Amino acid sequence: MRVVAVVGGGGRLGRHVVDELGDAFDVRVLDLNGAGASRHSATVDITKLGDLRKAFAEVDAVIHVAGIDGHVEATTEAFFAANVMGTWNVLQAAQECGVRKVIVTSSTSATGLNDASILNVPEYLPIDEDHPLASVGPYGLGKQINEITAAGYARDGIAHVVCIRPTYIAFPELVDHLADEARTPEPESRLAFREPRPLLRTYVDPRDLARCYRLALEYESTGFDLFWASAADTFEAMPTLDYLQTLYGRLPVIRKPAMYEVDPHASVIDCSRARRLLKWEPEIKWSHLAAAASARRK
Repeated sequence: MRVVAVVGGGGRLGRHVVDELGDAFDVRVLDLNGAGASRHSATVDITKLGDLRKAFAEVDAVIHVAGIDGHVEATTEAFFAANVMGTWNVLQAAQECGVRKVIVTSSTSATGLNDASILNVPEYLPIDEDHPLASVGPYGLGKQINEITAAGYARDGIAHVVCIRPTYIAFPELVDHLADEARTPEPESRLAFREPRPLLRTYVDPRDLARCYRLALEYESTGFDLFWASAADTFEAMPTLDYLQTLYGRLPVIRKPAMYEVDPHASVIDCSRARRLLKWEPEIKWSHLAAAASARRK
């Protein structure tokens, strides 16, 4: 049985990933606050390389989902210390310990296209992994740097590095926020401040995303791979192309018009690479999440 360290395994996404791995792997939960009493766990600070060197001893693979979320109110220094240097530390420790596979978490923020504070127009739709990046701010810039760093370690010592680039993760406590911008988030949402909704109206359910990590772990390859992970639709009430026409005043080049003919609410993100190589298919649609949120409010 392969030993898999889940860095950040006690966090909101990390808990889903650990649950998805189940008993098929020997899972080690590594988290700043400690986690997973029923599993082997350890308190690890990703800003301390020594912590990670010790934790990765005799580990076969690493899934890195730790860091500071983009909506959290933090300084530039804090974002770079946790998200950029933390990711570098994970990759460096993995290389030193002979870990053969590392999965790193990026973000749609690496593109610079989902930030409501600046209007960057996509060059084409749907947006695939080859679309040019124009990240802004410490969070998005840090994620773009992490993708470059991950690819570098794949060229220099780690047999296989996978970077997963999820869209906005629709945890249950955030669904109301996505559904209605005027709605006040529930206290348990733990939002440090009122964040704007993703400009591209993209999202992914954490259960679908956790399954993507498991499939990436099971995917046998070498070198570097980058995969988008997004739901197949959007949370926007307007059809996707109508919304973008209103937003931008024009439409980018549409490379796959059939997507929007079959489903007018299809996502602007192209996950065909993950479908083809990982055999990953997002299962949960916005209607499922909205219905569940409505039931919780009753």
